[in-house]
Amino acid sequence: MSQITYTTTATATYATTNTVQVASTNNMFSGLPIVFTGNVFGGITQGTTYYIGNIIVGYPTSNITLTTTPGGGGFTLTNASGTMTAT
Repeated sequence: MSQITYTTTATATYATTNTVQVASTNNMFSGLPIVFTGNVFGGITQGTTYYIGNIIVGYPTSNITLTTTPGGGGFTLTNASGTMTAT
């Protein structure tokens, strides 16, 4: 059985809310593993598996929180911006 993956772009991280701004939250749900690649920022480590915590849907972009374990506590981010891929 093949695994289906989805990709979006992350463009900012916010320390006050510990959120990552993403272009789309389609197919995302709490507890889903997520890995960031490219020029990572905001305290995120490239290639590390994080998990989606909360999803805050917005337009034109949305935000997600990250945890280091499924259902775990929030991951602390720093303010930063750029472009990285979230898979």
